[in-house]
Amino acid sequence: MKRAPVYLKVKEYLRKEIEKGKGGERLCSQTLLSHRFKTSHMTVRRALKELEQEGLISLQRGKGTFIRERKKGPGTLNVLCFFPRYWRDSELFCLPILQGILEESTSVGIAIHVCTFLEDAYQTKDFASGCDFGGVICVAPEKGNLRIMEEWSERGYAVMAVNRVIKNSWLSFVSTDHKRGMKEIMGYFLGKGYRRIGFVGLGGKQGNIIFQRFHGFRESLEEVGAEVKEEAVVLLNLTEELSRDLENLESKVKTMLENYMPEAIVVSRGSLLGATISAIKKEGLKIPEDIEIAAYDEIRDKYDEKEFIHEIIQPLSLMGKMAVREIKRVIGNEERIIRITLPPLVKIKKVGEEKAAGAKRPLVASQENCK
Repeated sequence: MKRAPVYLKVKEYLRKEIEKGKGGERLCSQTLLSHRFKTSHMTVRRALKELEQEGLISLQRGKGTFIRERKKGPGTLNVLCFFPRYWRDSELFCLPILQGILEESTSVGIAIHVCTFLEDAYQTKDFASGCDFGGVICVAPEKGNLRIMEEWSERGYAVMAVNRVIKNSWLSFVSTDHKRGMKEIMGYFLGKGYRRIGFVGLGGKQGNIIFQRFHGFRESLEEVGAEVKEEAVVLLNLTEELSRDLENLESKVKTMLENYMPEAIVVSRGSLLGATISAIKKEGLKIPEDIEIAAYDEIRDKYDEKEFIHEIIQPLSLMGKMAVREIKRVIGNEERIIRITLPPLVKIKKVGEEKAAGAKRPLVASQENCK
């Protein structure tokens, strides 16, 4: 295994010092860094130059190296708040977050300017460059938005992601602990002896939080010696035609039910629950007698089976409030980077007597078995 270049070790050491320090504080000298890492001044200067380009430090000739102050909006503290480009009636998880953001901003004296990510990430960047702001809150950003968020951060702005755990980055975030919620519900299913558990979620660029949940799903099975079979996983790539997307999802779930015959299914996005239930009903199965279901987010729709569907409820409003509170601290140079994960509430519903007694779902014969 190759060793990391020395300049990267210097850079990582300084990043940690910057994270612990405050704007305006002086960092150790180039000479001291050279002695500490037993390297040349040229190597140290390379690390410092990259940190300066990222907007984290200020190199002042004859004075030293200083942690750069975060930019502050003049007068009233203005914060841009970006939401996903497509808001759909079936995807309302953003609304409690927005409510929390607006409530908290009023109490802490921040002016929130709500907008949506544009189709092209760099159009979003150009739009923001024409605004007078001190920070940016990005709710449920997609992967394509992360580079722009990092550029804002490198230019000295406070940037906060909401409901995204962002790894390998120096961005702040407040998020649900997606993996933990999945492992809790999987622990319940596995504790009942289930080993054929299905997973329904989003793929493509919309699926980054789903993958964190999927990791919890996969790890839970691996911990009991089970494997994730391909036919147990249904991933949907959303388009702009929601009705067609849900028809496609229903067909995929139907195929899973016929080929895999799961004892339980975890639906990792609330907007996918209706199509999943529809597929189950069309297969002649009952919840919870034949199959148990768990779904992310509080179930707002009036399904007949609602009282039997387990819920993994995210603290959405609290996330919004904390995002405002914490970005104010970053803008004020009280903290450099803030990373908070909040545990979801897992609500286990009471199942019927038949299920508790160990009733088995009917075996669905595939076409291949009938030959």
